[in-house]
Amino acid sequence: MGLDIALQILDQRQLPAAKTALYTVLTSTSVIVRSISLVNTAATAMPVILYLTKSGGTSRRIVSLTMAAGDSLLDDTAYCLAAGDVIEGQGGDGASVDSTITGVVNTIPL
Repeated sequence: MGLDIALQILDQRQLPAAKTALYTVLTSTSVIVRSISLVNTAATAMPVILYLTKSGGTSRRIVSLTMAAGDSLLDDTAYCLAAGDVIEGQGGDGASVDSTITGVVNTIPL
């Protein structure tokens, strides 16, 4: 039995103003997050916080910063996630920080 994997966009949106689940790993699935891209499209600075929550655990910050107007950030840290793990985020006014999360999805759990 081989791996059944696909590189894909896991989530793409403007970060909400309040902490919200951006991506939850499905049952019987594991994921390697390959990149998280953030762009502040506003004319003012915006705070950004991203969290990683292991299934049944407590949210832990993985990114916490204030992005200047027009700034971008590419976090290419690889995060290995299992079923039920969640990436959460919040950013500024809820309409100005674009985010894209990409990763490799394996439908055969590791």
